[in-house]
Amino acid sequence: MKALMAVFLVFLFALNGCAAVNDSFIHGKSFSPILETPPNYFEYAKDDFDSPASQYRIVLEKEEPRYQIFQVSFASAMSTDPANDSVVFHYIKQKRSGKKPLVIILPIMGGSYFFSEHFAATLADSGFNAIWLERKGKLFQAGVLEKAKTVEELKESLIYTREVYRQTVIDARRVIDWAETRPEIDAGKIGIAGISLGAVMSATVLGVEPRLKAGFLMLGGGDIAYVLTASREKGIKKNREKVLKNLSLSEEELYETAREIFAPVEPLNYAKNVSPKRIFMINAYFDRVVPPRSSDLLWKAMKKPEKVMLIWGHYTAVLDIGFADNKMIEHFGKRLR
Repeated sequence: MKALMAVFLVFLFALNGCAAVNDSFIHGKSFSPILETPPNYFEYAKDDFDSPASQYRIVLEKEEPRYQIFQVSFASAMSTDPANDSVVFHYIKQKRSGKKPLVIILPIMGGSYFFSEHFAATLADSGFNAIWLERKGKLFQAGVLEKAKTVEELKESLIYTREVYRQTVIDARRVIDWAETRPEIDAGKIGIAGISLGAVMSATVLGVEPRLKAGFLMLGGGDIAYVLTASREKGIKKNREKVLKNLSLSEEELYETAREIFAPVEPLNYAKNVSPKRIFMINAYFDRVVPPRSSDLLWKAMKKPEKVMLIWGHYTAVLDIGFADNKMIEHFGKRLR
């Protein structure tokens, strides 16, 4: 049995790659939240969705036996990338009469909506109304970050990323505004879910939006600057290496620069507002994209909500998607029904 277990562990390490990330720059340090965040940073003017200025549009996409799927859009409250000027989301509405809970799902960093659609369909099959958001614009400015020739240019590029993050948080809050106008949605029973970057952003939304009653965070974490400086995600790693080389920066200097810039959106700075009873987290021991230190920081900042650690990496965690589905439905069933 011991020999079999040893072989299994070797297989896991080979499958997930080495779990270690290069984070020597952080050794001996603990994250201290930067509390000097701008007041009302996520505030916005509420719109009347019936007014022409809102550019509100709703179109039936698909009919299913138990629910309908609509595409909904309206103007964003902010302008970053022109591709983000409209808030676009897909709404799965239960056909059965009566008010139903709603879960909002935020997208991953990449262009795929596979997990968003999968989680939404899983929720719909369990009787929830569900929304999954699109994000057309890029989180990072293409070709800008890695070509920065000065620290100021680096900061400008990171500020752009922060503002896209801020825009997503505000847009999620405005989706809640829209949900409150729908007679079939129980406005007192709204939750949020996300995987990877979607989980990081969902953690921030939970910290600034009291109308959310539950959150499901998979493969997310806190200390955005640490993720940018230590993550082994190919795109982040490639850009980081170019920045460090071009600007002759140390990883510690990059971390401190990014930490100051991302403070206004950092989920750890808002985690104190979140009740641990409302949160369920799933993370992975061998995650090299959002490293375990990051998820552990968020878990502790949120006062140690229920959490499961998978024996996978960031991408191989998809092998446990059925387990995640069951935990998500169980959690929202307890908190929103």
